Amino acid sequence: MENGFRDSDETKSSISEIIDLKIDILDPNYYLEVDDGEYEIECGGKIFKANGQILFTWQPSISLQFNGYIITEDSSTLKKEINFFKDGLPIGKCYCTSIKLLPQSYVSISLKFFGHTILGDEELTVDEVYFSIPNLIELFGSRVNIIGNSKKIRSINSRLKFEFKNLIIEIDRLPDYQERKKMLEAVGGYHLLYAGRITSKKGVISSSELANLKNYLFRFLSFINGFWTGPLFYSGLQKGVKRWTDYTAYQYDSYKTTPSWIVNYYPNINALFTEFSSKLEEGKSQKFLINILHWYIEANKLSGAVEGAIIMLQTALEYVFNFWIVEEGKLLFAGNDVKNLYASNKIRLILAQINFPLEIPSELYNTHQFLKDNNLNNYDGPRLITDVRNKIIHSSSEDNRNNVEYTSGVLLEVHKLSITYLELSILKYLNYQNSYRDRFNGYNSFKPVPWNKNSMI
Repeated sequence: MENGFRDSDETKSSISEIIDLKIDILDPNYYLEVDDGEYEIECGGKIFKANGQILFTWQPSISLQFNGYIITEDSSTLKKEINFFKDGLPIGKCYCTSIKLLPQSYVSISLKFFGHTILGDEELTVDEVYFSIPNLIELFGSRVNIIGNSKKIRSINSRLKFEFKNLIIEIDRLPDYQERKKMLEAVGGYHLLYAGRITSKKGVISSSELANLKNYLFRFLSFINGFWTGPLFYSGLQKGVKRWTDYTAYQYDSYKTTPSWIVNYYPNINALFTEFSSKLEEGKSQKFLINILHWYIEANKLSGAVEGAIIMLQTALEYVFNFWIVEEGKLLFAGNDVKNLYASNKIRLILAQINFPLEIPSELYNTHQFLKDNNLNNYDGPRLITDVRNKIIHSSSEDNRNNVEYTSGVLLEVHKLSITYLELSILKYLNYQNSYRDRFNGYNSFKPVPWNKNSMI
């Protein structure tokens, strides 16, 4: 077996067939021709006929654009927000990025869409919804069949499957994932790497059912990925006929090689997604999870460089303490006792909840050598993190005795330790019981989560 493939002569009746991409691009960052023809635009109380083409582009950022022309003697109203229609159905809102006056009252215009953008009638119920996913890390799941031109069947360990209420979500890694990823690594940007499908136990799917799921999938897949990604091009089909397509230009990250906590092989994510989505259904836990995931992912990407990420991570850990330990867990009561706690003690209480040792991991060689060389004794992980953060912010340590300058090697290891604390806290909050990727021992090193030593690796 190579890259998850197996040759097989078994019939496809026992194993599902792989999901096809309904919308694909030829190469990384290759533009997508969405539609062309005649449209109506409404702006400032006036309605214009427009002719042109809608393109989905990737660079410098993901966007949906219209390029075409209208006939008018007064283009001044185009400087306002524009409503865009086709055949009487709203597509979305846009604003004008370019206006060029031409002879005979023709006006060349370029428009950029923003917000929710749909081509077709989204109010129609459908029985299947397909989507594409760019830039998602390689994950191996259950087997699906690929039927070749010669009817030879290959199987690939590709499928991830989970549920949300009555909806069933299936995601398949594309058979040529490795080739696409190599192209992506060479040029950066975006490429489609997974195909997905949503069906319903009730047989039909409405747009209202999908509204929350779209948001939850974006946040969940980003948490797995380590940088922002999620589905694109949701397409609703009824008996195989496309009824609508969502061309919203979601602002996902261009390709990065950031670490992720997830175990690539056969991740058990159904239970995790169930817990994840249930937290997002509740008011207080929704706000907490959205905020904490934002800080986690931005810090994982080293936004603001390593110093900025360390500041972000300590802020996030204190937020975990305030919400999870105090407000929701009620392990401590809000008041002066909590307010007077050092940040390092707050982090120690978090580590007690996730059963993670206080000691600085032995794999952080630069840090141990630095502490030894500078006679810095009695440092555990929480003290190290808060001391480094305070040094970045205040140029002094928590106890005002440490006047050393931390090296770049130490800063990178402190970032690694801080983000491990945070991602394990999030996983514990989500009641995750399986293995995770150990950042201290290389990409292919996995461990049971510390609160469940019997979890499978």
